[in-house]
Amino acid sequence: MFHYKEPYAERKVETVSVEAKDIENTIESLSTTREAPDLIFIGCPHCSLNEVRNVAQALKGKTVKEDAKLWVCTSRHVKGKAEKYVKTIEKAGGHVLCDTCAVVTWINKLGIDVMMTNSAKTAYYAPTLNKVNVSLASLAQCVNTACG
Repeated sequence: MFHYKEPYAERKVETVSVEAKDIENTIESLSTTREAPDLIFIGCPHCSLNEVRNVAQALKGKTVKEDAKLWVCTSRHVKGKAEKYVKTIEKAGGHVLCDTCAVVTWINKLGIDVMMTNSAKTAYYAPTLNKVNVSLASLAQCVNTACG
């Protein structure tokens, strides 16, 4: 179990230090390519309401390039609550998908060879389950790549 702040002062908890180099090494080890992506995928596990809002804010005033695909996955419940954010994402050219995840789809059958994601889970599973190369990047990098 992970606690951002120690909630139980009477319990001993293990402290793990994570440094910038650790994050860089993880990104490098989970990325299988530096090629331009066919698909930018956000939402594995599904985006929360705050994450959908963050994607919409990052896309505000931007347009997804014609040769790029941007998929954002969330639950049907969150999509219903995030209507104005969903409109912003769709207006920019992105797609908001419900109740599924790219990791459990056959995206390689759709002509996707390279995926960019901000999800370590997706970056870990996509090369084996989806048979695609993947690059792990921040949300800002994903949006900037999608929009040029």
